[in-house]
Formats: sequence, structure tokens, C-alpha cells
Amino acid sequence: MLSAIARRNGLSSKVSDAVATTLDIPAIAALLANPSAKIRAQTLEKLVEAGTLTSVPLKDFVAAVSVGIVDGEILLDLSYEEDSRADVDMNFVMTAGYKLVEVQATAERQVFDEQQLGKMIALARAGVQQLIAKQQAILGVLTLRQ
Repeated sequence: MLSAIARRNGLSSKVSDAVATTLDIPAIAALLANPSAKIRAQTLEKLVEAGTLTSVPLKDFVAAVSVGIVDGEILLDLSYEEDSRADVDMNFVMTAGYKLVEVQATAERQVFDEQQLGKMIALARAGVQQLIAKQQAILGVLTLRQ
């Protein structure tokens, strides 16, 4: 019964908390496998403290940014207006350790060179670093799975 609740689509953080406090292993497994469940960082930490989990089931933080060249200038996080007239448009998804998850680049109006690519990567890294710092501030200090 509890496992069925844990598998529900769009499970709220309050219901996730309630499932976790039961320490019902099959229900918690269903909760952690539910991609639409909202699970608070504090809930995961409590499961670690209780010995239900050996570590928080996150390996790294992930963030995504857009970078582009507009009117010859390299910009981070393009607005709709900037994106619609960009010479180059790139999207980066990176981990906190700057490992690349996804990179997409399109020379919309003009080609770009290796030097510009290097500058866009550096700007994307800085943007990802800012977003991950915000994630960490919101989530608090989590011990991530190695």
C-alpha cells in the first residue's frame, strides 16, 4: 500500500517526508525510484542518519546555461531577443566538477573559431559555477555519493 503511494506521479515533498519517516524499505525504494517525487535534502539526510541509506543518492550537482555570440560579444544566459539574433548559440550542461553532460552548438549566422569556443566554455563554466553555488546554498551541505 505505502509503496503504491510512493510511486504516485508528482508526489509532494510532504508526502515524501511521510513515506520516509516510516522507514519502510520497499516504500522508500519506490520513492527514490519515482522521478517525479519531490524529495527534500533534509529528508535524504534523515534517511542517512537512520541508516536506511548509506549516503545521499546524488553523485554531483548539475546545471545548464546558454552562451552565445551576439553582435560580436560573447554573452551568458541569452534572453529571447538575444537568442533570436545570435550569430552563435551554445548550450552547456555541466557537473560541479565541470564534467560535460551535454554540449550543443550552432553557428546560426556566422562560424566561430577555437579561441571564441574557449571563451564560451570559460563563460559557461562561470555560469554553471554560480548556479551550482545557489543549489548548494539551498540544499545545504550534503554528503554526495562518491
